[in-house]
Amino acid sequence: MKHLIWIFLGLFLFDQTSTLARGGGYEIKLQVNGATAGTAILANYYGHTNQVQDSAEVEQGNFSFVGEQSLPQGMYIVVLPGRTQYFDLIIDEDQQFELISDTTDLVRLMEVEGSKENSVFYNHVRFMGEQQVWASQIQEQLQSGKGDSIQTEKLLETLNNINQAVEEERTSIQMRYPDLLVSKIFRGMDPPKIPEAPEDAAEHFAYYYYKAHFFDQVDFSDDRLLRSPVLDTKVQTYLDEVIVRQTDTIIDAVDMILAKARANDEVFQYFCSRLLNKYGKLANEIMDMDRVYVHIVETYYAAGEAWWIEEAALKNIIEQAQKLSPALINHPGADLIAPDSTGTPRNLYSVEGKLIILYLWSYQCGFCKTATPKLVEIYRQYKDQGLGLYTINTEGTEEGWKKKLREYGMGGVHVYDPDGRSGYHQKYNSRMTPGIFILDENKIIRYKRISVDQLGEILEREFDQ
Repeated sequence: MKHLIWIFLGLFLFDQTSTLARGGGYEIKLQVNGATAGTAILANYYGHTNQVQDSAEVEQGNFSFVGEQSLPQGMYIVVLPGRTQYFDLIIDEDQQFELISDTTDLVRLMEVEGSKENSVFYNHVRFMGEQQVWASQIQEQLQSGKGDSIQTEKLLETLNNINQAVEEERTSIQMRYPDLLVSKIFRGMDPPKIPEAPEDAAEHFAYYYYKAHFFDQVDFSDDRLLRSPVLDTKVQTYLDEVIVRQTDTIIDAVDMILAKARANDEVFQYFCSRLLNKYGKLANEIMDMDRVYVHIVETYYAAGEAWWIEEAALKNIIEQAQKLSPALINHPGADLIAPDSTGTPRNLYSVEGKLIILYLWSYQCGFCKTATPKLVEIYRQYKDQGLGLYTINTEGTEEGWKKKLREYGMGGVHVYDPDGRSGYHQKYNSRMTPGIFILDENKIIRYKRISVDQLGEILEREFDQ
């Protein structure tokens, strides 16, 4: 859903439950002409989710949200019966006020009584709506391609003036109402203003300045910003779009964000959980993202900083990280030893090469029957350039395995370990076949969980270098 606060003309677009103590009560009266009878919902934003706080029955467009304890402050959404129309509002210390509107145009017709926050907010939203209509008309003229260069230049100048007016309006609100939550929300959304680069500036000065000052206007100590779309969106934008998505860079960014989040216990709790879940999911999708997950667990959860986690859940999180940690990219791979086709013990570390393929397979595995012949061809192509190969057959009979070795004409070192005595399950966190790892000459893991098609691409790139 495209919420009202995000109408910003492209200037800067970008569950867990709160346990705050409450007191004081609230009474929010609403009159929405044209609203159908039914149940309206009051929910607050909470990071990337919403938390339902109250509901009320609508009769002839009138309804009220009433409670004996104050609501947590932040940005809220009111969803009308039918769930097709909604509008935002801000709840601050003063939680007794009235809103009047009409379903024909909820924003433009909104009247506010008794709430400075919402008066300022809706005046601004209406202003933004007017500017957006004007800007959209200009964009359509530009995209039509009609008109000469002089007219195009005038349209671009008008568009720039609109953007400037929007920025000035937002700045004016922040100066006139510095103590309002809406001002803090606007400050948090504002992108860094990049100064002119000095004469001796490094290359890409603008990017490095933007990255370094991205969070300058964000108050991590104010948990109210969790109950708005601002704080979580800002953090996710930084991680996904601003920084280079390289593991060490991400780890540094995670530590920087959590250091800022320490200013507020609830904010720290939210982002610890959010980032753990984010990179736990990505660990299953993207090679090397498990290193970020393991770092978060070891640095914050195993270190005793996740006070909100029950002991059993914490134990599971730590155990999951321990399973991942032996086989992380850029970490030494563990040695393995098992008997070859003559019964002679052969170990992984005895294999030499600029790069070494560790291949976990089963001659009975359907996917392996497709992958193994391709892998054999790739090995033959690069073995004279310094490629080593160590394979472990993980199931089936010894005779069946030896027959397949002869059929495939596999070079390299091959061992048979259906009982897992070498410990490859634990040492390489691998229970599925085929499993392909690439180690360098020092037995450092360079790539893992790759397909045989990716193997060819990687080796071509590596040996070309």
